[in-house]
Amino acid sequence: MFRFLRGWFVLVVACFALAGQAQDFEALKNAAEKKDAKALEVIQRAAEQGNAKAQYALGDLYSAGRGITQNGAEATKWWRKAAEGFRRAAEQGDAEAQEKLGQLYSTGIGVTQNSAESTKWYRKAAEGFQRTAEQGNAKAQYNLGQMYRFGRGVAMNDAQGAKWIRKAAEQGYVEAQTLLAFLYEGGLGVARNNAEGMKWLRKAAEQGDVRSQNDLGNRYANGNGVARNGAEAVKWYRKAAEQGDADGQNNLGSMYAKGQGVERNYAEAVKWQRKAAEQGHRDAQYRLGEMYANGQGVAKNEAEAVRLWGEAAKPLDCECDAEPDIEPKKSLRKLAKQGNKDAQQMLKKLGLDVNNDSHFEYIEYD
Repeated sequence: MFRFLRGWFVLVVACFALAGQAQDFEALKNAAEKKDAKALEVIQRAAEQGNAKAQYALGDLYSAGRGITQNGAEATKWWRKAAEGFRRAAEQGDAEAQEKLGQLYSTGIGVTQNSAESTKWYRKAAEGFQRTAEQGNAKAQYNLGQMYRFGRGVAMNDAQGAKWIRKAAEQGYVEAQTLLAFLYEGGLGVARNNAEGMKWLRKAAEQGDVRSQNDLGNRYANGNGVARNGAEAVKWYRKAAEQGDADGQNNLGSMYAKGQGVERNYAEAVKWQRKAAEQGHRDAQYRLGEMYANGQGVAKNEAEAVRLWGEAAKPLDCECDAEPDIEPKKSLRKLAKQGNKDAQQMLKKLGLDVNNDSHFEYIEYD
C-alpha cells in the first residue's frame, strides 16, 4: 500500500512539473506587465520552483520595472538561474532550451557573452528542430522557420524560413499563421500577396488570437487592404475585448464613442474604456478622462478626468526614448489654464510647466 501511495505521489508531482513547463510564460509576462497580479504570482511561484522560462520572464519584469518594482540585482539573479536551468535542459537535448541558451550567450544575459557558445547552441537547436519538424511537429516547424529567418545555427534563408512557417500554419499553429500573414504582406521569403496575408490573419483571428483580432479590426476600421467596414471592425474588436484584451476594449469603446459600425452609445463607450483603463491602457485612460471632462456617458467629473490624464501622462517605465502620448498633457494644460487646481497640481507632479510650450510638444528622436 505504501509503495502504491509513494508511486501515486511521484506521478502527481511529475504532472504538476509538466503543467508548469507547459505554461505560456511569455503571455503571462505580458499580462503581468499590465499589472495582472495573478499572472505575476504564477510566474513567481514557477520561478521559485525552478522553471527556467518563468525565471527568465521574472528577470525581464524586474529589469523593466513593469508590473513589479524595478530591481537590477533581482533581474540578474533570476536571469542567472534561468541560464542554469536552460543549460541543464540543453545538455539533455532539449532544442528549445538550446535555442534559448544560444540567445543568452548572444546577448550576455545571465551568462558572459560568448559568440562561439552562442553559435554552438544555436546549431544544436537547429539540428533538433529539423529532426522534429520533419516528423510533422508544428511548433518545431515554426521554430525551425525562425532559425532560418534569423540565421541562427543555419545559413539565413528567408525562403526556407517561410516554407517551414507555412507548414506549421497549415497545421493550425497560431503564431505561424500570424507570422505568415506578415511574410506575405512584406514579400519576405514569398511573393508579396496581400490576399494570402489576409487569409492567414483571419485564420489566426478565428482561432481566438487577440492580436490578430485587433489587427483585423483595425484593417476594417481604416480600410487597410480591405473595404472599410465598421460593423466588421466592431465584430473583431469585440471578440478581443471579451477575452479581456485591453487594446480590444479600448478600440471597441472608441467605436461606441464615435458611432462607427455601431450605434453611438457613450455608456457602452465608458464601460469598455474603463475596462481597458483599469489595465493601465494609456489611450483608454486619456479617452475615459475626456468623457469625464465632458460628461459623456458619465456624470461630469473634472477631478476624475485629471486623475486619468495624470495616469496616461506618466513617464513610461521602460529603458527607451519613447514618450507618453502628448494629448493627456494638453488636456491637463487646458484645464489648468482655466483655473482647475487639480490639473495645476497634476502638472507640477509630472514636472510640467503650464507656460512652457516645449513640455506639450512631441519630441523627435534620431
